Amino acid sequence: CRLMACFLLAWSAVVSIAGEASERVATRVQDRRWDSRFALPGTDGTALSMAFTGRRIFLGGYLQSVGRLTNGNGVAMFDGRRWKNLPRGPAQNPPEIGVTGVASIRNRVYACGYFKTVSGQPTCGFAEWNGQRWSNPAGTNGMVHCLRSTPRGLLVGGQFQVPSHSNLVALALYNHHRWTVLMESGG
Repeated sequence: CRLMACFLLAWSAVVSIAGEASERVATRVQDRRWDSRFALPGTDGTALSMAFTGRRIFLGGYLQSVGRLTNGNGVAMFDGRRWKNLPRGPAQNPPEIGVTGVASIRNRVYACGYFKTVSGQPTCGFAEWNGQRWSNPAGTNGMVHCLRSTPRGLLVGGQFQVPSHSNLVALALYNHHRWTVLMESGG
């Protein structure tokens, strides 16, 4: 049941992101300032997810390099002109994939996956980028596997605990201030 919930969550994210990406690319292709070379030479590794905030694109996965940039973290950002590393982000542990998903909400970017530290601090595979630095939001404990932005907040799937809830959670809504448990984990 948990796996199916994460799969459905991830599939709806892929469909939504693909639509958003094609709209944004189509808009930019018509822009005379668009530089089609921004993607060269591409990524070395596996890109698993992307998110957008304004003109920024965030790419998550097992990324050894993006564009002309060597990437030591699982998330890279394209600011409209070039790719950038986000300092002290979700640590990759080659050959394992660290970041499995990224999502954005309210100008913040969230990453999830199989990483155990962010900004040198322990985390359960859930991290938040506020535009300046990474943090482990809201004191989760366990493992977060998938994310999805919604108008009401961020859907978070996995097997983890949230503050003020002793049972393991399979699916919860995080609105940057509080957690709402939607489904408990079966074991």
